[in-house]
Amino acid sequence: MEIVISDSSTLILLTKSKLLNLTLDYFDIVVPTIVYEEIERGKLKNMEDAFEIEELVNSRKIKIKDPKDKHLIEMLTRKFSLDVGELHAIALAKEENKSVFIDDKKGLCACKLLNIDTYTAIRLLNTFYLTKLLTKEELKEKLEILRIKGRYTVDDLKETEFLTRWLILEKKENVSLRLSKDVVDRVNLLSKLEKLDKSIILRRAIELGLKEISTEVAIKGFGEDRLSYSEGAKLSDMYVGEFMELLSQRGVQIKPYSYEIKQHLDKSEKHLLQILSDQIKKNKIKYNLKKKKDN
Repeated sequence: MEIVISDSSTLILLTKSKLLNLTLDYFDIVVPTIVYEEIERGKLKNMEDAFEIEELVNSRKIKIKDPKDKHLIEMLTRKFSLDVGELHAIALAKEENKSVFIDDKKGLCACKLLNIDTYTAIRLLNTFYLTKLLTKEELKEKLEILRIKGRYTVDDLKETEFLTRWLILEKKENVSLRLSKDVVDRVNLLSKLEKLDKSIILRRAIELGLKEISTEVAIKGFGEDRLSYSEGAKLSDMYVGEFMELLSQRGVQIKPYSYEIKQHLDKSEKHLLQILSDQIKKNKIKYNLKKKKDN
């Protein structure tokens, strides 16, 4: 079967839309270690998709392999602003001359420039329908899941005002803050009620506020195509699948692809359609031979 390298974003979307097992019937999926580690983080959040993918890795249905060409990784790091998981997936695909499952726009742009065939979850769904592996009803059902979970839409993202300035504290770094009397009074009251030092109250307040602001900035950054799924998740201190769920709840949607990226995806989809059609024929021949042997 055709070997395809996958990033975490598409793998998670295929799992959420119940398309992963069908995909594995026709493709051998390989992920770099660092991509699998991103997915593994979801177990800490009890994300169902993370456990499903782990089971497939343990049963060797999804394989793990890392790129070996360090010079290639260094070149891609210098040339593209990518999350480390996406970078390793693309490096492995380039090294092995394979296609990539990827849904992040930055990764799609990099693959286009590197002339790597790329398949998004929605393109894969479309190809399954065109090859009659899915009925029209199944297509509609899974399309709706991808629309919600993957933020696919033809509409532009509506601009929303978010707080874009925040305070980042490094370990053992002293930061001076000038607080209003109202804030000082509340800190003093909390300190008395909780029997805690005022510095602890302030630190907790800053950490909670920083978490909230970082999450809002991550959502805004994703909506403006400045951050990928993985980058947004890291900024929000979340698992990739959890960040996807948050984007879905907020109604954040992917902006339409550029004409150049759409052309690249169209070209890749034709290749995908041919691969899938050939594999279906091979599977039918194997089935008929087995049936003939059994009779």
